[in-house]
Amino acid sequence: MRSIDDPQAEQEPVLQVIGRLLVANAPASWQRIDALVEMLGDRAVFVLEFQPDDDHAEPRFFTPRNPEDGRALSDCFLRLAQVVHSPRGPLRKCHFHVRSDGHIHADYEF
Repeated sequence: MRSIDDPQAEQEPVLQVIGRLLVANAPASWQRIDALVEMLGDRAVFVLEFQPDDDHAEPRFFTPRNPEDGRALSDCFLRLAQVVHSPRGPLRKCHFHVRSDGHIHADYEF
């Protein structure tokens, strides 16, 4: 069981919210959603891409369906930057992945 002071405990809910926002904004039929996020001071700039359900289709870029979802994604990534720590410095980039089976994974660059 994790302590309330454990940054990992704070990170999990943020990852789930990010995953839900990406799924809600991706096209209807996909295998994987990827987000590349760069932290620029008090802003989170992101590029979103999805792999269509067709194995032979090329990945495609997409944007949030409305400005509120875009702001919510940005806010979530900024919150993630507050709870993910490294002795190497602050979070600079996040590679976020959602698979159609519900698996969520994030890689970080500091």
